Amino acid sequence: MTAAMMRQGGTVKLTPEEFDQKADFLAAIVSSSAGPTSATAALGRHHAGVREGLDLFFDMVRNPRFDAARLEVHKSTRSRR
Repeated sequence: MTAAMMRQGGTVKLTPEEFDQKADFLAAIVSSSAGPTSATAALGRHHAGVREGLDLFFDMVRNPRFDAARLEVHKSTRSRR
């Protein structure tokens, strides 16, 4: 859940919606995931604009927001499984 929220929850500087919009604008695929013994974070971005993509990626990794509203949505969708 922590890894999912790291990507979905925005950053200290960006709301979740702003983060999503910026990633979409940059055509960047930003992801994070975790399993029982490991965690990963990844950035997929075309070479043009890679600096902006890396800035967004590192902001997610270093300054996650863990937005409460998105956390509740994530918990409710997981409980339906």
